[in-house]
Amino acid sequence: MVREITQGVARNREAGRISDTEIANVDALLGSVRVVPDAPSARAAGLKVTKKVGAEDIQIFGTADRMGIPIMTSDVKFLRGASAQGVDFNAIVHPPMSWIGG
Repeated sequence: MVREITQGVARNREAGRISDTEIANVDALLGSVRVVPDAPSARAAGLKVTKKVGAEDIQIFGTADRMGIPIMTSDVKFLRGASAQGVDFNAIVHPPMSWIGG
């Protein structure tokens, strides 16, 4: 997930779609979180990769599942795909957010 964030910041910085304030906010956020190694729960590890269920998402959601913590996401597509395979995650869904200056 950290890689997704840093790659998104870099992509949007190069394209001029992210403000200095947003970059500072991302830097502050990343400086305040504890990164944990991927270690998905057994039920998440049993998911099959599909168009909706990506391998990286299995690692991210599965690690939160193993740790017993909810995950905040806008990735309803993944949640539905996992649910169709019989795995429901403790997720707090928020609306998708665009990278726009602020």
